[in-house]
Amino acid sequence: MRLTGVNWDGFETPNMSPTGLWARNYRHMLEQMRDAGFNNVRLPFSGDIISASPHTSGISLTLNPDLAGLTPLQIMDKVIAYAGEIGLRVTLDYHRREAGYGAEPDGAWSSVTHSQDEWIANWATLAERYAGNKTVIGADLFNEPGGDWGTWSTAAEKAGAAIQAKNPDWLVFVQGNMVHNGDWYWIGGNLQGAGADPVQLPLANKVVYAPHDYPPSVVDVPFLRGIDQKTLQDLFQKNWGYIYEKNIAPVMIGEFGSRYEAAGDFPWLKTFYNYIQGDLDGNGVQGGRPGDKGMGWTIWTWGPLSGDTGGIVSSDWWTLNQAKLDDLRPLTGGLLPTSSAVASASAANKVEFTITLPQNSVWDTVYYFKTADGTAKAGSDYVAKTGVIHIPNGQNTAHVSVEVIDDHVQEGTEDFYLEIFAPWAPTQVLYRAVGSILDDDQPILPVCNIPLPSYATAGASAALPPDLLPQGGTHVNDLSASHGLGWVL
Repeated sequence: MRLTGVNWDGFETPNMSPTGLWARNYRHMLEQMRDAGFNNVRLPFSGDIISASPHTSGISLTLNPDLAGLTPLQIMDKVIAYAGEIGLRVTLDYHRREAGYGAEPDGAWSSVTHSQDEWIANWATLAERYAGNKTVIGADLFNEPGGDWGTWSTAAEKAGAAIQAKNPDWLVFVQGNMVHNGDWYWIGGNLQGAGADPVQLPLANKVVYAPHDYPPSVVDVPFLRGIDQKTLQDLFQKNWGYIYEKNIAPVMIGEFGSRYEAAGDFPWLKTFYNYIQGDLDGNGVQGGRPGDKGMGWTIWTWGPLSGDTGGIVSSDWWTLNQAKLDDLRPLTGGLLPTSSAVASASAANKVEFTITLPQNSVWDTVYYFKTADGTAKAGSDYVAKTGVIHIPNGQNTAHVSVEVIDDHVQEGTEDFYLEIFAPWAPTQVLYRAVGSILDDDQPILPVCNIPLPSYATAGASAALPPDLLPQGGTHVNDLSASHGLGWVL
């Protein structure tokens, strides 16, 4: 398993929720992360979220109504649950002692108001909360710790042991500090001390070293001035690459990134990308050991707010930075099994559902959907799917495609359902449409058209009779819904 993902910051800020929820639905952004090729999401947070009261600052409840009235931890639960549904994994990053912006200036995991015991207890709380949850895979103990390696590694061992007492399945991610024996490097990236003084936990095989590394545009640091490829490779090797090279422990780069604007960043990025792929000496051969695909990573960051690196999405919170993704695509590790453990398969045939509002939407409209078995079964006849239907302002149509699995079994025409839910009532089916698969595993065409209201109004209702068959062969199953607009079929 190779974790290749993206940071989604926000829980560490005073908003105490992922960034961008004022502009988009959280499920839709997670799907876009998955579709961009990421399989892991690193969630920075502060210690303040552990006991925080319900908090919705920075969240559009029109786009995210199921987050209304929730505490930050309950919002995190929602993000984690949906990430698992769609095949993503989550790493938790203790980014700050208290809510704020950026890393802690002093790099300390404890202070007069937030003790080391509190930090450890908060980790134990989270480890117990997500014990048995296969989506949450580990704890990044503290972001960019300061001080000397001996002090930090001792604290990391205490926190790691407390975590393992509650949740032995978690990986424990340990960052570097900044200075070792007078040798400076990026804060979080200096792991020179781990060779002679490794972090030792009761379950030793759960330690993962998680350095941070950045190109010269982020900070004009002396050790990157006038550097060539060989010297840069040597820097990587000295500070954290030796851990991977000597097979001391796994390495996952917790943060790196660039705005992709400064000319000096591109040679750094090329060398860095090759190095974490296992090309340790620059000879173009990737993989340090047979079958090894290189190191894991999570790029900083998903949203566009970082002045240092920008984001994977642009300032409109929709458009992807294609240049970044083009470079990252060869490094991605592929999707992991979903939390529902539904079998996946590739297929040339798809059932296409078209979702149509009665009129153009006057705001961004969001619905949730999932497939459900009829006579056709997920995993053998079609690939189960969950997701978000997004219809932008001024439009009235969206599409959902579901893959059909060619099983070469004679079993007659089979049906499955596309069920649609309002975000404010995510357990109540508003609409159900039928997708039909012929015996030769060809989907019935034309596409299924599902009418949706642009909003729901309590007290108004309408119901369709069973087995209504509109003109053109589209199946609409028995359904009822409450809404304030007319039906369109």
